[in-house]
Amino acid sequence: MRLFIVLPVLLLLMSCEAPEEPFKEVDILAEFVGHWERLNVFDGEIDQLIILEKEGGDVSIQLWGNCLPDKCEWGSRLFKAYELEAGPLEMLWLGEGLKIKQTLTLLSSGKMEIIFEEDHEDDRLDTVKSFLFSRNNRIKLFDRIERKEALRAKLSREKIPATPNQENLLLPNSILLYQTTAGRYGKLQIRGNSSILTLRWKSWNEDGSIFREADYMETMPNAYFEMNQGKEEELDADCRLDFLLEESESGARFLNPQCGASFVLYHLGN
Repeated sequence: MRLFIVLPVLLLLMSCEAPEEPFKEVDILAEFVGHWERLNVFDGEIDQLIILEKEGGDVSIQLWGNCLPDKCEWGSRLFKAYELEAGPLEMLWLGEGLKIKQTLTLLSSGKMEIIFEEDHEDDRLDTVKSFLFSRNNRIKLFDRIERKEALRAKLSREKIPATPNQENLLLPNSILLYQTTAGRYGKLQIRGNSSILTLRWKSWNEDGSIFREADYMETMPNAYFEMNQGKEEELDADCRLDFLLEESESGARFLNPQCGASFVLYHLGN
């Protein structure tokens, strides 16, 4: 009799087990990309991390320190996207009589940890420190970019591929830095890229303040634009233009810098 009581109970318990959760694919780039700030702002050589997605599967990690009264770039390194999944990222810096190794790990809590190891060749004490960083989601990456980023960037007059659904670096949320033909620096972010290209942009004065900006701008294929005023212009002999949204009969599209303007892809969107 006891056998017939126990068996149904076991079957009932087995049927009550929670079903397995479906596998969820993690977008590792989305977990890393952004602006990270150190939790303890009073202690540490590194104050901020800026992690950007670049073309060709590269990821840029910029480290910023505090060089009062302003921030200064400590250094930057490029990694491949697959290296983010492989585990901790190691960055090695060599100085005179000093070797610094930084090991960067994304924790399960969502925080970023950097283990900071200093190895001195002389009698000074070697040190190991740990710093935690939290991603600042309140301020978007585009708004964080300052004029000095454009000054350091390797701007180019080469065409930038922008063909929808094909070779395309101007995906939604992609960010470009530029210098206009007139010499003014600015930044733009792609809002959409379909039959037309839409974007937002800001240009700076020499002191870093905003010269002009627009939250929405439409650019039509095979039209010329200048980015001091942010508007479409006709091609003229003075050549005051900044780019042509070039599109061939086959549909191939490029952002083509004009006259003396130059651009660079700062962050690849998705």
